[in-house]
Amino acid sequence: MGTQNEVSEQEPELVVLANTGDSEANAKDLDELRDGSEVARTTTQRVVKKLLGEKRLTQIGKGKKGNAFRYFSSEEDSAQTTRIDGHKEINSEPVSAGGVAD
Repeated sequence: MGTQNEVSEQEPELVVLANTGDSEANAKDLDELRDGSEVARTTTQRVVKKLLGEKRLTQIGKGKKGNAFRYFSSEEDSAQTTRIDGHKEINSEPVSAGGVAD
């Protein structure tokens, strides 16, 4: 288990990542990243800074009126693929009782 600070930022990190667009065209601003949650704006800023440092988010925009910073995911879902209909599909293989893929 992590420190109190690490634990307290796990949920906001999940909120930010869940709301993050998957491409530059779908990039979201700070308020959109926290949309529908009770995560404080300052907490969201701290989480975004951390994720940028880890290269899990990409930032675009100038941070000015009319051209706000926007963010999108820098990661690809290695365990998921996108189907033609746009839904995510989890790639999984049946696993035997010994933990080895059949």
